Amino acid sequence: MPEQVPLAVVLHGSIGVGKTTLGKALARHLGGSYIDGDQFQQVGRPWFASSRKVAGELVKAAVNATHTGAPAVLGYPLRCTDHIYLKHRLAITRARSFFINLQAPLEIIVAPDRGRSFTEWERQRTAEMIEQGYNSRPWSNAWIDTSGSQDTSMRRGRGSAD
Repeated sequence: MPEQVPLAVVLHGSIGVGKTTLGKALARHLGGSYIDGDQFQQVGRPWFASSRKVAGELVKAAVNATHTGAPAVLGYPLRCTDHIYLKHRLAITRARSFFINLQAPLEIIVAPDRGRSFTEWERQRTAEMIEQGYNSRPWSNAWIDTSGSQDTSMRRGRGSAD
């Protein structure tokens, strides 16, 4: 019987695009665990000051979660350097990685019927993140448009799980 290679599915995109909601559902469906990168944020420090620490903690958590062979689903907004770091560090641990970019327009993300209320700071930061390309990362393996309530559209990127 071939050795089972751990799998880490990384959901990324701007604030409010659905990383936690979809991540928990996907982890449940796959029989794995969901890891929210926000839990590793350093309170009182700007996101850019703790980005590398968060990425390191995500790798540790993914390795711990996948040691039984069950997949880990991670949710966190990624910059290119975070993607490179995660992909490389997961590969060193012999885990496959699959990056899914979640995307939706700002007016859909902050709509009241989405079930989440946003502070003014979150609204502004979400708009900045969309402008900075967090919802359209070209290095992703797949993209999911989370604009619809039930129907989502997906397109595949390059390759499969690495």
